[in-house]
Amino acid sequence: MQAANRWYSLGLLLALVLLISSIAQTGMAQAQDGEEAEQEPLRGLEREAPVRAARVLEATRPSRSDVTTILLEIPAEGDAYIASNQPDNNFGSEGGLFVGYNDTYGAERSLLWFDVAGELPAGANVSSATLELYLSYARPMNDEPMPILVRDLETSWSAGLVTWHTEPDWGDVWDTTAVGSQNMAAYTWDITGLVIDWLEGNIDNNGVELAGNESPEDAKERAFYASETKTNLYPRLLVSYDTTQPEVRVDPLPLYSPRTFNVSWTNYGDDDLAYYDIQYRVDGGNWVDWLSGVDPNITSADFTGIDGRTYEFRARGVDDAGNAEPFAGAEAATTVDATAPVTTVKPLPLLTNEASFTISWEVEEDHGSPIVYYDVQYRFNGGAWVPWQQQTLATSATFTAQRDGFFEFEARAADEAGNIEPFHNEPEADIMVDAEPPFIVPRIWTPLIYK
Repeated sequence: MQAANRWYSLGLLLALVLLISSIAQTGMAQAQDGEEAEQEPLRGLEREAPVRAARVLEATRPSRSDVTTILLEIPAEGDAYIASNQPDNNFGSEGGLFVGYNDTYGAERSLLWFDVAGELPAGANVSSATLELYLSYARPMNDEPMPILVRDLETSWSAGLVTWHTEPDWGDVWDTTAVGSQNMAAYTWDITGLVIDWLEGNIDNNGVELAGNESPEDAKERAFYASETKTNLYPRLLVSYDTTQPEVRVDPLPLYSPRTFNVSWTNYGDDDLAYYDIQYRVDGGNWVDWLSGVDPNITSADFTGIDGRTYEFRARGVDDAGNAEPFAGAEAATTVDATAPVTTVKPLPLLTNEASFTISWEVEEDHGSPIVYYDVQYRFNGGAWVPWQQQTLATSATFTAQRDGFFEFEARAADEAGNIEPFHNEPEADIMVDAEPPFIVPRIWTPLIYK
């Protein structure tokens, strides 16, 4: 009877322990979920903004009219945010533009600068100018929209130096927009009058500043994608304008290109062009004449660059009347990537008794152009190589051996610039599969019998 009571007591104790463990795990999971929901975006990571050029999104001309309406996208050339609780810190190389109030950083404001005069042709008649930003983060989640104003700045600043203590003087408020909490949503501010004043010289172009609710009691915060993002959600200014003089622009180029690539340009203005002039520069250096006096019927040419160098291009048109369009800033940019990726299969154990196991592969971290696919091949007992994974973006997969033996693997990759790593038919990882008993005893010399 006493033995039965002891077993009964032990059973109750075990059940109680399991119940407490379950409750603790549930609480931890709920806490983790709550932390993910309130997780702040990454801060403190310095990033380099990709090279971007202004590009024409749309060009329209009514019939029998010499006026062309152009919608031009101008990426921000400098942006940063400042924080009152870290008044001497600069945040010009981070991936977010913060506005509002954060318990750690205090009041937050964001600054942006666009090279309007350098991208718009002389005599451009601006009809609209819209600041467009994309939301990357909001706190509290799903709260009421926060009104965020945009105002012009009256003194100069540098994205790599500006802090709360060195905040430039600000001027008038030009527009206010209610910003919600939906990630990747676009929000816009109308600053047409400000851009016109910049072009006419009424106001110096020192950029704009965004400010929102900075009350510590509310602690509302919004973050927008900054220029450092590698996505297409970077800050931009959309300007619609009319022009009657030649308007020629180099067409957009990919972020990475092979050693020899095609450069094309488009005439958005005067139909009666006499010729084109095309210039380029390397790594932000001096502009160099590339093509001069190009026949107006020719609108592209091949350019050969050097691996790892960044090339920017700009074009102008000269019409039959001798009106020469002034050169603008860089209109297209690309970095030459002529080096094939280097991919390796991650090491495998010497021996496995499982027929199915995971194969993983990776490319060198410092490879420039993004990878577009991987290929993986294998061979069995030193025989012929067999394709396994083809044109996949995955970096691991489960391999199932059909029979016991010695398996070797090799991987390769192709990148956006068109570089394809060759297969060398040399194993990068190998493993002995012994999934059927009797099992062999591992020996350091075991694979040699299959090589």
